[in-house]
Formats: sequence, C-alpha cells, structure tokens
Amino acid sequence: MRKAITTTTGLTIKIVIMLILFFTSCKESSLEELKTYYQNGNIKSIEYLNKKGKKETASRYYTEDGILSHITTFKNGTPIKVLHFYSDGKLHYSSELMQNDTIKALSYFKNGKIKTVGNLIDTIKIGWWKEYRYDGTIGAAYEYLNNNGKQYLNQLKVYTKNGTLNENESSFFTLSLPDTLQIGKNAGSIKYYSIPNKNSERYLYIIIDNEYEGGIIKKDTFFITNNENNRFGIYAYKPGLLKVKGTILDRELYEKKVGKDSYELEFKDGYKYFEKEVYVKD
Repeated sequence: MRKAITTTTGLTIKIVIMLILFFTSCKESSLEELKTYYQNGNIKSIEYLNKKGKKETASRYYTEDGILSHITTFKNGTPIKVLHFYSDGKLHYSSELMQNDTIKALSYFKNGKIKTVGNLIDTIKIGWWKEYRYDGTIGAAYEYLNNNGKQYLNQLKVYTKNGTLNENESSFFTLSLPDTLQIGKNAGSIKYYSIPNKNSERYLYIIIDNEYEGGIIKKDTFFITNNENNRFGIYAYKPGLLKVKGTILDRELYEKKVGKDSYELEFKDGYKYFEKEVYVKD
C-alpha cells in the first residue's frame, strides 16, 4: 500500500488558503446586512454596517424600477468611492477620495470613453480639468482655483480635433521662474495668451506680493507690453522656502458712444493668479 506524501510546500499552501477563508468569513460575519425596499417591493438599497453601526464596504442603491443607480464604498462610515451608472448599466460617473480630502472625479460617455476628469474639494473644482470629445480626443482643459470658497476659472485651453492648441479661443499663460533664487532682486517672466477682441485695447499688469525686511508686504506692479517686455521682479530678503504669489490683471478698454459725436472709455478687468514655491539660497 502506498502512503500519501504531503510536502512542506503543499501543507503551507493549504494552511494559507484555510487562513484566508477563515479571516474572510470572520470579516463578512462581523458586518450586518441592511436592506431597504420601495413600496412596490423592489429593493432600494443594500448596505453593510460594522460593529459600531457605521457603513462599511460596498453598498448598492437602486431605482424604483430595480435598476442599479450607484455603488458607494464606505470605510468606517466615510464614503471613499462612488460609482454612478447609466440606466443600461454602463459607468456614468466615478469619484474617489484621495489624499488631503481631494476627490478624483471622472465622467464617461456611453461608449465607455472618458468625458471629463479632474479633482474636487467638496464640490469645488480645483486644478486642471480635462474635457474630451466622444471619440476620445481632447477638447479643452480648464484650470480652476478655490477663491475664498468659490470656484474660479483661472485658465482655458481649447484644442482642435487633431490635438493642436487653438490659441485664438484660449486664455492662459506660461510662467518662467527659476526654482532657486538669490537674496535680493530676482526676475521672472510671463507669456500671456488671450482671446482676441478687435473692439478693445488690452493692457496687462503683473502684481507681485513681495515681502521685504521687517515682514512688510508690498504689491509691486509691472506693466506688460505685447508679450515683449514681460518681465517682473521678485524680492527675497531671507534664505529658505519662498512662495511667490502673483496676479495678472488683464484690462480691456472700450469706446462707448454717449452722444452724437462724443465717446467715453469703459474698461473691463479680468484676473488670473499664479503661485510657485521656490528656494532662496544664502
């Protein structure tokens, strides 16, 4: 009679599988399943509660017609991921909690391609968002800022169908500023792109919040001429990290007719903002 031979490797694998099954079973048994129903008898939601009574793992929510509406994944009561679906079951929208309370949000076309992608803090869009066409090509990019609790559109880039940047329909800037500055006077530059307007004259100013000795902050203003004289000054009075904060004032002047032969000037101001952290060497 042959004796069964059990190798050490085979025994180890069996033990690992048994442990996985054991802990999985314990995890599932530690959650309480909670179901709710519509008046017509269809399932409304399936949720799971941990021992503290807080929602845990993936909860499913349905429409009154029995169609899956969305799935929300919880961790100790906090929603960390949400998936919304079209009525045909295809993914419509997703959001996931990332670091520093930032939410990564994506929306999708019915063909499965991404429609928009970007980050949120609460319900406010922040940073660069990308918008795509139905065929998957990029259509536009938007930079949003959180301006005192309000969503602010700071820059806009529009792309043609072949993926090239359409500068005539865009409004953005490129910042040139060294990563390392010296104590004293330093220089940076801006290249500014804006949607042309034949009925106005445009004047650009860069306003820098410069900090001087004694902690005194001054708003130094620099006039920009046709993207040629586009330099601005940064003052650094002590070594270490320095956050350079700047404002671009885009002022458009219009002629407004107020009488038969008389005109007056009106202006419209637009603002763009930038920040960059640099190092000041001793």
